[in-house]
Parts: sequence; C-alpha cells; structure tokens
Amino acid sequence: MLPKQHRLKKKKDFDLVFKQGKGASAVHFFLKYYKNNLNIPRVGFICAKKTAKKAVERNRIKRYLREAVRCFLPLMRQDNDLIILAKPGSVSLDFHQIKDEINWLFKKASLMK
Repeated sequence: MLPKQHRLKKKKDFDLVFKQGKGASAVHFFLKYYKNNLNIPRVGFICAKKTAKKAVERNRIKRYLREAVRCFLPLMRQDNDLIILAKPGSVSLDFHQIKDEINWLFKKASLMK
C-alpha cells in the first residue's frame, strides 16, 4: 500500500498537475508530473471506463500501479506530483510488465535520482 503522505487526493492538485505539468508517454501508460514544494513525491492514478469496462479490472490496474510506484519511491526525486493514466490495453499486462513500463517512464521523465 502506498503511504498516505505519498497520495495525491485533492481535485485542485490533480487540476494543477494536468494544466501546468509536463508529460511522458509509454505504450500502456501516460505520466503527467509537476514540481511541488513539499519535498515528498505524491502520486495519483486514473483508470477510466474507456480503459477497462469492469470495475474489477480497473481496480486491479490501480493496485498494480500503486505497488510498482511504491517500489520506486526511495529511488525517486522528492519534489514532484505525479499522475499516471492507464491507456486501453493495459488490462492484459501482469505486474512485472507494469513495473518495467513505469520504471521506463520515470527514467524517460528524469524522475529518478
């Protein structure tokens, strides 16, 4: 489980990241990130009905994403708000494929130390 201080929850925080943040894209995921002044990374996840029709599948994708990000928290720069959007086709991935793609996205966006 992702620690509470690392969760992006408020709508105004999501809106700020979407409007002013930069983006990076991979095959199955899209990453938006914006620098914050909190010295802790905060992460939000979005998995729309367009991605997976069943709530069970959307929740599974978000669980896998949370666990993948939790693994990389000690290696990440400590000053960003992130939003990870799941694209259609991400339903068929297993945890290790998701973890590899998230790692690649973080490196592409220069979010690792």
